[in-house]
Amino acid sequence: MSKIEQFERLHQLRENGVLTDAEFQAEKQKLISGEKEVGSGRWRLFAAAAGVGVVVIGGAIVAMGHSSPSATSTSAPKTSPSTMAGDPGEGGSAEPAKVDEAGGDSAAAALQFAVSPEAIGANPGYLEQRLGVPKVKTKYQLVFDVSGCRVDYGVEGNAISSIDADVTASCQPTVQGVKITPSTTYGQIHSKEPWGTYIASCLSGCGNAADPTVDLSYPGSRSNQFLGIHYSAGYDQVSSALERWDKAVRAERGLGEFDTPDDYEAFSCVAGPPDDVSAQLEKVRVRHIQIREEVDGGSC
Repeated sequence: MSKIEQFERLHQLRENGVLTDAEFQAEKQKLISGEKEVGSGRWRLFAAAAGVGVVVIGGAIVAMGHSSPSATSTSAPKTSPSTMAGDPGEGGSAEPAKVDEAGGDSAAAALQFAVSPEAIGANPGYLEQRLGVPKVKTKYQLVFDVSGCRVDYGVEGNAISSIDADVTASCQPTVQGVKITPSTTYGQIHSKEPWGTYIASCLSGCGNAADPTVDLSYPGSRSNQFLGIHYSAGYDQVSSALERWDKAVRAERGLGEFDTPDDYEAFSCVAGPPDDVSAQLEKVRVRHIQIREEVDGGSC
């Protein structure tokens, strides 16, 4: 590595708070005088690891790049901005993150943040700072593995617009104050948040695009900052309820079981099932969670 590159890396470390101004000046003088192999262990470790993109300095692991590196401390708590929207470098307010003994967000705190309304509107770069390196990164999508959860973020412009996560044995996030496990039912959530609505994506004429579903939905509104929260289950769990619901709608409209509806809109994005269907849906277990912006209050 040339001296110019070493100077650039050293400058990056100072800019990111890894080195103090005094340490920066001291190490710069050593580099100028050709003493990079003597002096502080912090600089020796930096020089040794700089070529592989990961630097260990004073017990800290620092991911280095050629532009704006990020750092996750393994020795002391770091101050992390917590803003609903905006880059921490663009005037966001800073609040201390919860840390474990190893440093950085604890596993529980990281998952709590990852699948929470707080992440909606956040700058994608801020998520990388909080959650680490994404498994998938495109203009429209970020995917992270957070404490055993695959968390999929939709990106619009320069802000997170949606969060998706499957509920599994290793992924049990807390949403609306309820820990969602593979055994959590719609009824358990509905009993604590009774204003939710059961919504069927399609009852008849669904085509071959995907299996229809029934979600327990909490649509976006002014009261919840226009953030919709939706719990989903697999078709195998709701198929019987969909059939009973379809028969009820047909009966209301004077249609037989095999009659073709004149208006398929009455069978798409249907809310408010009959009581017997609601009772059946109360036993359905949650398999997926989605949180998304819904300025228009829509649910389908």
